[in-house]
Amino acid sequence: NGLESDVLKHINLHIERQKFYVIVGPNGAGKSTFIKLLARLYDPSEGEIAIGDKNIQLYNYQSYHDLFSAIMQNYKIFDYTVGENVALDKYEDTPECRCRVLQCLETAGIKDKILSLEKGIDTRLGRAFDDSGVYLSGGETQKVAFARVLYRDSDIIILDEPSSALDAFAENNLLEVFLKGTKGKTVFYISHRLSAAKYADKVIFIKDGVVEGFDSHNNLIENCPNYKDMYDAQAKHYR
Repeated sequence: NGLESDVLKHINLHIERQKFYVIVGPNGAGKSTFIKLLARLYDPSEGEIAIGDKNIQLYNYQSYHDLFSAIMQNYKIFDYTVGENVALDKYEDTPECRCRVLQCLETAGIKDKILSLEKGIDTRLGRAFDDSGVYLSGGETQKVAFARVLYRDSDIIILDEPSSALDAFAENNLLEVFLKGTKGKTVFYISHRLSAAKYADKVIFIKDGVVEGFDSHNNLIENCPNYKDMYDAQAKHYR
């Protein structure tokens, strides 16, 4: 794309199914680029990404994308009902669809809040078309977005800084919801905060476009000086 240097270089990782990976690093390190390559929103200029021994470019493009669900940094909640926001184009006003929407809202930790509203899952999120529509808090909105991810029931889930606008307490609550709701899935959780790292099966620490660490949080604290420095710099605000 006209850049003078590679955004990422010398990446060589083996990702296992049904593991929880936390991707951390300074701003501009290449974290989101790493995920966009994995999801095939970009193709690498060199090397390859493979599932097993098969290059992902050999798969049908749509079929490959169907493996993924994501909450990106710029996710949107639409001025539609809660049910429509969760199921999107798959929404149908049937008992089966409504039941599944409620199940996803429950797993996302927002069902009780939605059912407390006068119109339940038929409540509009916004007031552009209905003066009785509601506005949810930041944490509540992200839980609705997470319910949308769950509704897709994809094998791989990407959470790209989903808690960046939340305070530490709300982030911890949301992280607990994510961990519970994504069991049995392969999860990539991108964060500029390292508070999520201790929950990871493995942390992917990226700095200046290079993976400097790929291990558990405790092992990186012991063996990766730049990771420890970043952790200590953040941790002092909470001690």
